[in-house]
Amino acid sequence: MDADLEAILAESDSDDAGGEGGLSLEDILKEDDGGSSPLQEYRAPATNEESYSARDWAVLQQILREDDDDDDVDVPVSPPQESPQQPSSTKPQAAPVGPQLWRGERLAPFALRERRLVAQNESIEASPLETKRRNRSKPTDLSRGATPLGEQKPSGALKVEQLKTASRQLAANARRPELGPGSPSALGASSKFVALGTSRGLALVFDHFQEVRRVLGTASSDPVQCVALEDDVACLGHASGVLVLWDVVKGSQLRKVDDAFSVSVEKVEFCCRGASDRAVAAIDASGVVNRIVFRQRVLGGSYLHEVECLLDAKSNVTPWLSVSSTYAAFSSTTASFVVAFSPSVRVAVTWPRPSSQEESNAVVAISDDGVLIRAWGNDLDALNSIEEGASVDFVPCTLPSVAVALCVVTRGVIILGVDDVLRLIDRKGRQLDAVSF
Repeated sequence: MDADLEAILAESDSDDAGGEGGLSLEDILKEDDGGSSPLQEYRAPATNEESYSARDWAVLQQILREDDDDDDVDVPVSPPQESPQQPSSTKPQAAPVGPQLWRGERLAPFALRERRLVAQNESIEASPLETKRRNRSKPTDLSRGATPLGEQKPSGALKVEQLKTASRQLAANARRPELGPGSPSALGASSKFVALGTSRGLALVFDHFQEVRRVLGTASSDPVQCVALEDDVACLGHASGVLVLWDVVKGSQLRKVDDAFSVSVEKVEFCCRGASDRAVAAIDASGVVNRIVFRQRVLGGSYLHEVECLLDAKSNVTPWLSVSSTYAAFSSTTASFVVAFSPSVRVAVTWPRPSSQEESNAVVAISDDGVLIRAWGNDLDALNSIEEGASVDFVPCTLPSVAVALCVVTRGVIILGVDDVLRLIDRKGRQLDAVSF
């Protein structure tokens, strides 16, 4: 049997030496694919040549055909020539793994197409962030003397979202005022709760999921005129001049103040507080501004209160108040005032009314660093109340409409106008966004 095996191997070696009867690996691949394999068009990769897969080569050929159809440009692309047969004395060369592309004239059509695309759309080289910034609405310059522009597109800096669930409940309550809590008459908000005072002397406390968590007070004919929230404590100002301090979580009344005001309380704000006490500043309809300090007798016990007059009714103060930890700001018909709480209560600054605004009232906001921002009619300006005459990083500007409310935020000032448009204005006098509601 060993002799027969040696004879078969000798015969096989003689066939390979003839060169004509043997099959190479390339011939076998051709037979397996029926003689139509795209691999037969390409030769093996040589030095300094780029190798591409068969799929990449087909995609590039399709791009060239589309380009030729659009531009009527005939770009001849001939497949590479077949590689010559290997000498019979060497081992068969393995077939290439995919089509091959050569540098130079072979890549010229693709370079031409790339130049055409760039010429048609130069922004193709822009990053996504740069494209987003180009499409963003540009700020409107409201500084004094600037040329007013047309309507500004919303930039997304401000977002007005309706609280639909709470709104439906309030609308249902207003349809039956004699049975329900009454119609909304005041609003206050904090990081935890939103409180709505009603015409029947109650306060509905919502969480930020629009669920009612607590109803403060008892139904009466004394409507709530203003609400202030701080942490888990609420202060309600009533039309009769009564102030009531409430624990929102427990729903219990902490203190009732009936000796501070004789007429309706129009505005109340929390101000500086200690470890076991709280303080609020409030203004009534006659222009009296008082500071009320609530002190606990013992930790967890009941509260006492002290009333301190900041401004009497002779100053003719309008019902708008802004409070920080150390200052209170408000305005009369002729000037704006900043009152300091420490070391003693005193009027720190008196800022006269702008000469161009004679009939409208002012809205003000005071920060902890003593910077007073005031919107009087269409005029928006700022003043340093600590150092008189010191410069303030704020550009005065002219508002498109008369301001009725003002709030200081990180990016600048949010102002509500009589035209029901909410505007965000930065400290450079530029309107960043405007939303109508």
